[in-house]
Amino acid sequence: MLKSEWITQNHPVKLLVPGHGQPVEDPEEIRRRQQNDLMYIRELRKSISGGENSQNLEEYINQYQFIGGIRRNHYNNIAVIKDELGIN
Repeated sequence: MLKSEWITQNHPVKLLVPGHGQPVEDPEEIRRRQQNDLMYIRELRKSISGGENSQNLEEYINQYQFIGGIRRNHYNNIAVIKDELGIN
């Protein structure tokens, strides 16, 4: 995510094609999505590294509007972050 922040600050980004969701061309919407995604990752890392239990993590993600199979991606994000932090 920090790399994407650098790219958008140093290059004119005209189109964002996310891994999920709709593509967007509006620069303000691109920045908004980038900021929201970075905040999501930071908050998720903070929750996991702070020892949040599964119930608290579930309550945390319920504030997000996941559509369809996107929730599964969230659980994959948890697994990746736990692996990065050496938490099993």
